[in-house]
Amino acid sequence: MEANQLAAMYSISTLRMHDAVTEAYEALHTDDGEPIESRDHLRIILTNLRAVVESEIDLAMTALEERLHNDDKQ
Repeated sequence: MEANQLAAMYSISTLRMHDAVTEAYEALHTDDGEPIESRDHLRIILTNLRAVVESEIDLAMTALEERLHNDDKQ
């Protein structure tokens, strides 16, 4: 993997994390802008956010490992 490809993977994963955080923030509020006050709803939103962020972290780490592995072969 070339450095520019690694940079693109970092961009993709961090943009997805950013989108997920924005989506979670919006979900934490009603259509009227009031914050939700349900523990269960909050737990679901944050659990989903955590899953997305962890997945994107894995993507970035895997991309780096691929780059480093390819460098070791050269």
